[in-house]
Amino acid sequence: MLSSTLRASRARAYATVASSSSANVASINHGQPTSSVTVLVKAGSRYETKPGVAHCLKNFAFKDTEKRSALRTIRETELFGGVLSTSLSREYIALTADFLPGNEFARHEFQESVAPLVQSESVAAFNDPATLALDLAHGLAFRNGLGASLFASSGSSVTNDDVKAYASKVFSKDNVAFIGTGVDESLLQKLVGEHFTATGSGATSSPATKYFGGETRIAPSPESHSHAPQTVFIGFGSASVSPELAILSAYLDPTTSLKWGQSTSPLAGLVVPGTTIKSVYLPYSDGTLAGVIIQAHDAAAVKTAAVGVAKAISDVKAGSLKGDAFNTALAKARFRLASGAEERAAQVASIGSKILGGDKGLLESLPSALEKTDASAFSKAASSALSAKPTYVAIGNVGSLPLSGALCESRWPWQTSELRDVLTTAPALFDDRLDTHTHSVPGRLPPGNLNHPIMDLPPNAMNGEVADDTQRPDLPAFMVIPPSDVEQAALVNTHFVPPIVQRMYSPQTDPATSQNLQRDLFELQRRPEAWGLVVPFVNSSDPQVQFFGAHTAQVKIARDWDQWPIVHAQALRDMLLNLTAQAAAIGVTRVVMRKLYVAVSSLALRLCPLQPSLWQDWAKDTLAALLATPAVESPPDFLQIAVEEVRSADLLTAPKARMQASLKVALPFVMQLFMGHIPVRPDVSVSARLAWLKAAEAWVTSALPGDELTTLVPILIELLRDRDSFVGTCDVLEEIMSKSALSGGKGTKVLTDPLLQWIAAEGHVILQESLSNGCPDENSHAFCKLLLALGDHSTDYLISKIDQPLVQTFLKVILGFTGFPGWYGMDEEESEMTLQFWSAVQDSIIDSEFDDESAAAKQASIKALDLELVLTLVRKARWPTVEEGIKTWAKDQKEKFQNFRRDLGDTLINTYYVLRNDFFDPILPTIVELLEHNGIPVGGWEGVEAAIYSIKTIQEAVPVGPNANLERVFGPEILGKLPMQGYEQIRRTGLDLVGSYATWFHAQETPELLMNAMSYVVAAFSEPQLSLHAARALRDLCENNRRALSKHIDSFSNLYANLPSIPDTEKAKVLQAICSVIQALPLTDAIGPVEASEEARASTLAQLHALSGCAKGLTNNTDPLLEFSTEDEDMESIRLMEQARMDPRMTELRSKIIHVLTLAMSIWSADAEVGDAVSDLIKAITSLPSDNTLLSLPPGPVLELVCLAAQRQTTAVWLTLATMLTTQLDSATSSVSHLLGKADKTSNRDADRAVVERATAMLVQYTLTFLATPSAMENNPDVVRAFFTFLTTISNAFPSAIVTLPPPLASGLMECSIKGLTLPERYSLVDAAKFLSTFSRRAIVNPDCAEAAKALLKQHGPAMSQALLSGISGASPRSTIPNLVELLAILLAKVPEHRTWMKETLYSPLMSNPRLTREAKDKFLFAATAARSSRQTSDAANEFSLIARGLDGSGFGYASLPV
Repeated sequence: MLSSTLRASRARAYATVASSSSANVASINHGQPTSSVTVLVKAGSRYETKPGVAHCLKNFAFKDTEKRSALRTIRETELFGGVLSTSLSREYIALTADFLPGNEFARHEFQESVAPLVQSESVAAFNDPATLALDLAHGLAFRNGLGASLFASSGSSVTNDDVKAYASKVFSKDNVAFIGTGVDESLLQKLVGEHFTATGSGATSSPATKYFGGETRIAPSPESHSHAPQTVFIGFGSASVSPELAILSAYLDPTTSLKWGQSTSPLAGLVVPGTTIKSVYLPYSDGTLAGVIIQAHDAAAVKTAAVGVAKAISDVKAGSLKGDAFNTALAKARFRLASGAEERAAQVASIGSKILGGDKGLLESLPSALEKTDASAFSKAASSALSAKPTYVAIGNVGSLPLSGALCESRWPWQTSELRDVLTTAPALFDDRLDTHTHSVPGRLPPGNLNHPIMDLPPNAMNGEVADDTQRPDLPAFMVIPPSDVEQAALVNTHFVPPIVQRMYSPQTDPATSQNLQRDLFELQRRPEAWGLVVPFVNSSDPQVQFFGAHTAQVKIARDWDQWPIVHAQALRDMLLNLTAQAAAIGVTRVVMRKLYVAVSSLALRLCPLQPSLWQDWAKDTLAALLATPAVESPPDFLQIAVEEVRSADLLTAPKARMQASLKVALPFVMQLFMGHIPVRPDVSVSARLAWLKAAEAWVTSALPGDELTTLVPILIELLRDRDSFVGTCDVLEEIMSKSALSGGKGTKVLTDPLLQWIAAEGHVILQESLSNGCPDENSHAFCKLLLALGDHSTDYLISKIDQPLVQTFLKVILGFTGFPGWYGMDEEESEMTLQFWSAVQDSIIDSEFDDESAAAKQASIKALDLELVLTLVRKARWPTVEEGIKTWAKDQKEKFQNFRRDLGDTLINTYYVLRNDFFDPILPTIVELLEHNGIPVGGWEGVEAAIYSIKTIQEAVPVGPNANLERVFGPEILGKLPMQGYEQIRRTGLDLVGSYATWFHAQETPELLMNAMSYVVAAFSEPQLSLHAARALRDLCENNRRALSKHIDSFSNLYANLPSIPDTEKAKVLQAICSVIQALPLTDAIGPVEASEEARASTLAQLHALSGCAKGLTNNTDPLLEFSTEDEDMESIRLMEQARMDPRMTELRSKIIHVLTLAMSIWSADAEVGDAVSDLIKAITSLPSDNTLLSLPPGPVLELVCLAAQRQTTAVWLTLATMLTTQLDSATSSVSHLLGKADKTSNRDADRAVVERATAMLVQYTLTFLATPSAMENNPDVVRAFFTFLTTISNAFPSAIVTLPPPLASGLMECSIKGLTLPERYSLVDAAKFLSTFSRRAIVNPDCAEAAKALLKQHGPAMSQALLSGISGASPRSTIPNLVELLAILLAKVPEHRTWMKETLYSPLMSNPRLTREAKDKFLFAATAARSSRQTSDAANEFSLIARGLDGSGFGYASLPV
């Protein structure tokens, strides 16, 4: 009867189906009161060429066309009372009304209308759990084709051009049907012929539908928040029109036929208030999806209903649907189909299926199939259909919603042992897992049964005893461990008990044996067969063996990935995922688990970035597996390691982006886990909460966007009340403020203000508790770090509101930590942590401009805060007294406290820049009060010393000029009351104070304060322990106040007379100070004092230091940039100096100094201390001619002395001095002598050249002899560098000194230089290349030595070419290539024969690098020899170097080219 009814309906419904010249046309007319035209396009999501493009095309309907604008189309439709609508299914796009193709597809319409509408529809769909569940269910059931989503994702890359291309493809004659209802067919055909022109021919197609099934679990989108119901979809599908699923859907449908009647569905009893159950039946042209959607706000209610649904399906599969129950379900299915056939949409779909699909259509095939189905046929077909893997989707609280395998005691049909046996032997075990559209974890089994086909191998499977290629296809053939190695690994009773690992870690094993065992085991690990060790080792009961197994998995994936066939990649994925879950379930140690997480992450780094990805949902899959185990700390531990591995992975930009995208995919799930486990809940232990906090801390840096952080922050602030989790919570908040999307001052409303409120309300109590206890604890330390992170995050914001009570409280709490009682390093560590914050505060204050009404209040708050800060820092700078335990402090503790005081001083400097002269207001009264009574101040001198030290630290910020506060400091009120005997600490600080302000005294109008300071300093020389500080202060005072002190030169006679009593180490500084004052005297008055200093040469070492001090003191320290003298004045100054130097007394004194140097260098040249003293003296007493002093020695004789010392012992010191003296000789004849016209410049130059040539010959001979011993160049890089630097200077100034060397010596020098080009030490190689480059460039263009230089280069050219090309092609560090290329370019330009040598070298057997093909060598040779600039040569050499190193074509190679 149903068939006849449908036939009658169709007879009424339409008369003809015709095909016009441009499209298919059909008309349905059975007297409807309204008319419509539907354009049905075979362009549903199953046919789309790019995900989301069908969704975009559907929303392009009724936009601008060539003849009508979108506005005109809508207005004309409204004028006739019409309605325009569009819809998208998985097979068709339907456009109802007078839609005509020919859209302009304007880009502005796509951007302004289509794209926002698509996004809005997608967001609405994905925020509706039922819609999202059905969309995901299609993806799980069919994957491709029908599995394609109806909606464009938020990250869709569909462009306007993509839509145009898709439209031109689908709007073809065979792909479009015009279906009218209530419209005359001939009129419709005429209109279509006039107004529609097809863009092509042929129909769209997609692969044949195939049913897969699977499971996915996701958290709801953040937009839906907690209002979305918990949702589960349970269903099955078919790759055909399935009457069995239609009957099953009707049987499970709990809706009643009568309004107040009872439903006969087995699910009727599960429908309770708050729970909805909806049966779904979705037939398509070649597939069907049927199932049940369960929704409730309580996850427990959903679970109860889901268990009932699973039981009902299992009962149907077992054959329970028969008799009256079957007849009722069949009748209900028929009625649903018949009632649907009367609807216009169903009629259009049926006709469209026939026209565009070429089949009978659903309305014809399904009714006849239902009529032929009886109970027996249904039972058989349903049993087969329900034996497939179900499609299961859970959306909501995934931690509470059930897994598919936990819905009933018996397994789902797809988990039966029969199918398991098929999976074990089927050749295509993992073929279906290579599809990239699946949302489930392939091969995952329910909790409680964590086995996997690859986990329960037969005893001979892991050692490679496979019968044939069709057995165990999930294991690569190379996973074979030879019997000998198996024996060593001890395969006993099918259980791996590896004695190697156990013996290696055993305390009884000696180190040598342990090292050998480790080498053997690692050697086994390197072999391809070692993949087979992972499962048995991790399954061992020995934790050490478990760790080695997990480590092997990580190493093999990271290092030996190329050994694993990509076709088996997902098999490895499933094995490792299940192995990890099983290890977590049985309680494997945390260390082993963390190593397994690293292995899983390493595998994800291999599979996820592939195109297409083989594991996009790796994070979600792993989390779901771990959440099913009782190990509560496993999921957060994995999350922490996963994000850290992704962040630190060395990937190129595109793969890195894909890995970040995979984390973004898992983000909603992860956020739900954070929100569910971080708050204090009775079902979450403290240890688990801390683990989740650690995971959140790791994700904050790079994986959590700002909107997720704003959701998380309030929960964290609330959690600060829980002392058990306080430290972990502070760590997460610190990370958010310093490294997240909210760092840098963002999020003040959600982050800064709430934290300030919490600090004012509760946080300050933590500081008070620590003060009461007398020492900081773990919580107070974390609290201090949190405060500083907040301060660093919101410095400018806090300063802008510094007068507000909340900010004042915050600053006072930090100040409390700064002034925490006790001494830094002994009693607390927090005070040092706050110093950087206070410096940042001062910087922000300086940069701020307060121009509002509260500016005065803010300035007052800043001043009060900084004054209190100054007092606090002065108090913290105080050393403890003897009674307070200073003598018990170790040396390292004293050094630590001294460093703290230095950092404290830096903070005081910044504070001074804000307070200026107000800085002294709290300090000076304190000092005066302490010094009010004669004798020892109350509490000892330590408080005074701290205050004086604070004044010393700000010296660099105090301007030079009148300063009443400093006048008090250096006057009788303070400096005059400091002790002159004993009390070493306070006196040492006083001396340093005087020395630091030496430049300030220079600006004072009267010398009284300066002389007071001098008296204080000179008095300290009587105590040896203070002599160092006194000598420094004296030197600084004399250097900066020469003219003022020169008036008191006679007073220095007493100081000089007491010189023997001053320690030898400080005499040089004292002499330098005295001589600096002498330098300010008129030249005629300076001769006598300088002559007197010659008496100091009696004691060689001490007098060398003394002479150095004299020479340094006599040096003019005036900055030439600040001098505005004319050239005539400069000439006059030089003339006067030369005249004074010609005084017989000075000439004799310089001769004596040279004699002393000769004696010292001939006797003690091998003595390092004397050598340093001589070196220091030579540097001080020789100079360029324009800087000569009364004592300056000529460089020639001194250079000969240096050669004498180098003969006795060749060191870098003498070679460096020789370089300096050569430079002075080079400029000697170009300045003073020439300017004064005293001698012929050419003759002086010849004399200097002769000196240099003799010195060069000696130094080259001595150095080559020293470097001739084996490995001498490698072991003495300082000598090598100094030698080549000397030679570079010679080549620049006197190139003839190289070519005039005796031939054997010159050849030895070139051989040594060529060997230098091959040194592994970078700087030595660079210096050797610089010498050869300089010599080649300078000598060849010098007419006096050009021929000899060319002969020398030709003699050693081939060897030089070999060294250069070997270095460029990989033997030398890449950073040295610019130097090698420079030399190569010079040789190519200056020595034509080098082109031949280069060709011979390139094609010789020595250049055997397999990467350097003949083509690469030809290209390099042509480019280098044809280059017209050094830049072109450099580009060719760089390219050649990349090829030789295998870096050509890589982003890293080109990005790291040396500049």
